[in-house]
Amino acid sequence: MNPKSQIEVTDRLKYLAGSIEGEGITLLEGIKNKIYESIQFRPYNDETAQDEKNIRWKRTADEIFRDGYVYDGKACTDLVVAFLGLANARGIETKFVKL
Repeated sequence: MNPKSQIEVTDRLKYLAGSIEGEGITLLEGIKNKIYESIQFRPYNDETAQDEKNIRWKRTADEIFRDGYVYDGKACTDLVVAFLGLANARGIETKFVKL
């Protein structure tokens, strides 16, 4: 399956989201916790800068969870994409807005 957007729901996202319990704010906190349990923060430095640049704004939520990492200090977009992907997988309608 090739996602059409960065936050398209995939089988991987459905699986991950399926283990998150709760409703309302508890569900949102569970999504945040699932991200931090599933994703490692790699150091961002001169040695990793080019790798980070190669993936910036390119990975889908599914790919972020598959890869299992983001770069510390450069992860805000990846974390948002991961959050929105899991929220969508739980039936919460989201919209990705980049200004």
